[in-house]
Amino acid sequence: MRLGTSQGIWTQTALLAACGALVLLTLPSEPGAFGLRDAELISLLLTIQMLAVTYLSSAVASSELALEGEKGIPDLAMSAFPARTIAAGKWLSSAGYALYLVAILLPLVVLGTALRGGQMATVAWAGVLTVVVATAAGVWGAWLGGCFDSEFARTMVHWGALAALFGGTAVLPDPLWAASPIRTVNLLVHSGWQWWMGVVGTVYLAISVLGVRLIALQVEAARAEGRGG
Repeated sequence: MRLGTSQGIWTQTALLAACGALVLLTLPSEPGAFGLRDAELISLLLTIQMLAVTYLSSAVASSELALEGEKGIPDLAMSAFPARTIAAGKWLSSAGYALYLVAILLPLVVLGTALRGGQMATVAWAGVLTVVVATAAGVWGAWLGGCFDSEFARTMVHWGALAALFGGTAVLPDPLWAASPIRTVNLLVHSGWQWWMGVVGTVYLAISVLGVRLIALQVEAARAEGRGG
């Protein structure tokens, strides 16, 4: 990750500006803003955090959002690093990026939640879930970046995957809807932490680990093809 580049700084600034504007527009001094109750406004804020952090993590990893110095799987496959090291590095960079984005948003999220009478435990659990989901999205985004040479095809598949993650899972029947990050965040705000949410987080963690394995195989396959050529 190259967060100090002009593109990285612009991305962070835009994210903070958008979330800051949301907090300002929903201040208690404006009763009934958007016609939503306090819990719904908190849920909206935490949902935007989930959407933004997950998108940015996967977009950077897949090279849809290019940061100077950030290398994709095709470039790393040409290096001398072991395939497992490359795959593990992508997991660490995705987790680090997601954690960093949640951290810089934390003051705004805490302020918005506190002004609406929310619990800080809700902010903490939502942050943890966001990091886990965004890490998984980042790992699979990195894998996706190595699957397509065409930028258009990569972008279409990437957005299709995000639509399935956020839209598709939200319309699943009971109890499969628990896989939806959006519905889980909403329930977290209204009902507090429940044990099954930990299971959901564990599943997304397992999905990210599976992605790490596939990246390692992808690197090995690219190197084998190169040697064969």
